[in-house]
Amino acid sequence: MEASEEYSDFLKEFLMESTEVKAWIGPRGSRKTWSSQRIDEIAVEEYNKHILLVDVKGDDETLHLPAPKEVGGRLTKQYRLLKDYGLEPKGWKVKYLTFNFPPGLQSIPATFELASLTPRMISFEHFKYMGGFLSDTESRMLFDAFYDAGGQKASVKDIIVSLLRENRKVPPRLLALLTSGLFRDPGKSPLEPEKLIDIIRKHDFTVLSIAYFSGAENIGRFCLFVTLSNLLGYMRDVGFPLQIIIHLRELTAIAPKQWIYGNIWHLHRLIVDFVNILRQARTATGTLIVETQAAWYIPTALLFNMPAAFVSPLSLLDEEELKTIRKHFRASLDDEIKNKIENLIRAVKLSKTLSKDDLKGKWFFLTKGGFRAWIPPLPPPVSARIPEITREKEALAWDRWLKDNVPRVDISDLRDEAIRAYRYWKALARSKKLDRVKGLEGLIPVVELPLPSKSDLKNAPKYLAALACVIALELDGVKEETFIITGHKIRSKARAWYGDAARWLLRDESLNSLRPSGQSRARIMAEMMGLRLVKTSLGKPAIAVSVPRFKQAWERCKDVLISKAELGEVMRLEA
Repeated sequence: MEASEEYSDFLKEFLMESTEVKAWIGPRGSRKTWSSQRIDEIAVEEYNKHILLVDVKGDDETLHLPAPKEVGGRLTKQYRLLKDYGLEPKGWKVKYLTFNFPPGLQSIPATFELASLTPRMISFEHFKYMGGFLSDTESRMLFDAFYDAGGQKASVKDIIVSLLRENRKVPPRLLALLTSGLFRDPGKSPLEPEKLIDIIRKHDFTVLSIAYFSGAENIGRFCLFVTLSNLLGYMRDVGFPLQIIIHLRELTAIAPKQWIYGNIWHLHRLIVDFVNILRQARTATGTLIVETQAAWYIPTALLFNMPAAFVSPLSLLDEEELKTIRKHFRASLDDEIKNKIENLIRAVKLSKTLSKDDLKGKWFFLTKGGFRAWIPPLPPPVSARIPEITREKEALAWDRWLKDNVPRVDISDLRDEAIRAYRYWKALARSKKLDRVKGLEGLIPVVELPLPSKSDLKNAPKYLAALACVIALELDGVKEETFIITGHKIRSKARAWYGDAARWLLRDESLNSLRPSGQSRARIMAEMMGLRLVKTSLGKPAIAVSVPRFKQAWERCKDVLISKAELGEVMRLEA
């Protein structure tokens, strides 16, 4: 039953070269994510795959960081295991995306980009899945306004005008949805399939997450469903030679609930369609990986056609789950494996030689063709993962590490903009001046600002120009898309490179003026350059840098910034 060379070759072919769907089946705590993440990393590093990770729990926000050696002054278990396996910690090139719905978000990691849906992504069929957050009446009104305004070619402004013009009394919730920032004009979202495919192609991992929604989970699931169904259609109609793996972290969480067309119904349909498309000749380099807590969560049509699965021994301790596994993987369940399963169940139940904890991270590899293997614990991922934590002191140490390395950004300013946009349109409708609407700039929350010009920065405060000069030097050789540097380190580098005057310019008081809730001109200039203020676990200021945007802004405006900073020549390049 051990993973012999024969089984290893089969696993290699199945995991990396086959387009068959793969599943990891195990209850919460069985280390599905830990084990499957290492397989994903091997796929990226050794087989040139690109992974789209659909994250619903926030487990994947640390993929760009290497596994830490110490947390809270203690050597981490992940680092020790990596050394045992002869592996080195490594962070990956990652693009993080979540959906732009400020009323349903409190804060997000600084590494994430807020992305909107566009009318181009909304199809006739999507309206029936809005029942999780809109009433039937609201859905019908939105449907009418959408098509009256031009359908997929319409701008958000046109849809709002159509809605307000045709209805004397528009439900406040519907107007708030349209003015929230959830929708943007066609061609202006990274979620449109041709742009999303390009993002996936340029990164090792692309994380699409709904983990940060609070009180609006159904809207997040709807957005996820729309995005994935658009990607599906694009793959079907266009085809592309991209080595892509779509990995669903939690199978049952990718679609919104709806009382007629329920969560399970259209989830099943979407997943089965994905499998069919990924296996077509033009897209035969794509595949699907799913994680699920139980086999019965997997759509029946998919389970019948799934050639193999990794099954946790913990799943086989449940009689109903064992019955489902036996039904679909009968050929693998010969006397040898049946005896092993029975011995495991007996040992755990008697609690003499084995506990449930001993079974975590171990797997049966079962196939319908008869191949089967007992997979011992896999090496840990080389990227940082937050472990299962049982002690309060350890939890506090990891919480501080996470806040320092993945600081979060408050988006209350975007919520305020959404409220302002809602009030504007409501007042405009009451005044009956809809025909005078000329534009929408500034009236729908938009995340990104244009790149600055030299004239934009000619009045930049001296400390902001100095900050840009220091960051430009610090980014030399940096490959990550988002780089975070603390205020303390900024001052240390400034002093080493430019002297005490530069250090004084960049004190915390100056950096705090860039806070997201502020309305200062300096904050707007900083955001145009890709600089955002975040906080460390101790509440101290740090700067999150969008590296591609900052480099573009620096190349365009560096002479203005260097002149404005008045720091003189760099004293030395090593700090």
